Amino acid sequence: MQLLLTVFIMILATSVMAMPGDNLVITGSIVNLRQSPAMDAPVLLKLVQGRNVIEMKRVGDWIEVLTNRSDVESGWVHQSLLASLHAHTESNNVATIVDSTAFRTFTDKFKEFNESITRLNGFVLFIQVEEVDIGKLQITATPEWFSATQEQREEILSTVFEMWSDIVEPGFSILVQVVDEHGQPHMVMFR
Repeated sequence: MQLLLTVFIMILATSVMAMPGDNLVITGSIVNLRQSPAMDAPVLLKLVQGRNVIEMKRVGDWIEVLTNRSDVESGWVHQSLLASLHAHTESNNVATIVDSTAFRTFTDKFKEFNESITRLNGFVLFIQVEEVDIGKLQITATPEWFSATQEQREEILSTVFEMWSDIVEPGFSILVQVVDEHGQPHMVMFR
């Protein structure tokens, strides 16, 4: 299993400390993506909180972003509505550091869980687990996983989700997604 070790430094400020090519996240509930860098510019579409975008360039307090959508590829968002992808704003506005200690703890428990299922059933269900973002896991399943009944898969996923939920700090959204060996998603649980 590949263990991803990432340290996220969270900076709380009114402006995003990023550069072209950096991954950003929408922080406002519903944010207007504008045609040009001005409050009176036409709105191309609305982006929801948590949406990931990529910085292209800056003009004053405005950032041109790539949306990763086919219908509207790019537009302008005011910097006050964006944060570095790995930033997490706390209610008390204090800079904090979040490391992957939770993920390392989880992988130890997950490995034990996967090994116990292997001992009971004689086959491996999962071949990899990775934290793809803060609180978000992607687990790669073997063909044997897909041979199990829907009920069995739901029960196992629920157990894994509870294990992850017990470890992730309160206040973070969590997601556990099961994918096949080609990266195609098949099951997901989140809160």
